[in-house]
Amino acid sequence: MHHASITVAPDRSAQVTVAGQSTEHPDLGSAMTQLTLWAREISDAVAVAISDGTTLSSLTIAASGQVQAGAPNASS
Repeated sequence: MHHASITVAPDRSAQVTVAGQSTEHPDLGSAMTQLTLWAREISDAVAVAISDGTTLSSLTIAASGQVQAGAPNASS
């Protein structure tokens, strides 16, 4: 499983960081789209941490691109 983080700025733009590489996005939707496409491309799940400065949320993007709430194996 790969790991990524998304930081949402006060202007609602988003920065995605994966393996030390960052990309800028106009909004959270665009950032999520990039990670969903990447998960499909690499055929592996991606654990995502999303922060807006006050709140930290976790989710998992399956290799199929399906977004699942919570950290991996959160229901186990």
